[in-house]
Amino acid sequence: MPVFLNKIIDDVTVIVLSAQMLELRFKKPLDDETKMYFQQIKNRCNVISKSIYENADKFTSTK
Repeated sequence: MPVFLNKIIDDVTVIVLSAQMLELRFKKPLDDETKMYFQQIKNRCNVISKSIYENADKFTSTK
C-alpha cells in the first residue's frame, strides 16, 4: 500500500480515537444529538478506511 494511504489511515484512526475519547470523557452529559454526531464521525471514518483497503491495489506504490 502506498505510503500516503497509510498516512491517511493513520489520520483517520486518530480522528476515531479522539471521538471515542471525547465520548467516554463526557458520556453522562452528552445529549442524543451529540452522541449521534460522534457515531457519524466513527461511521464515516470506517467507510474511508474500508474504501482505502478495498482499493489499495489500484494505487501505485511510491516510497
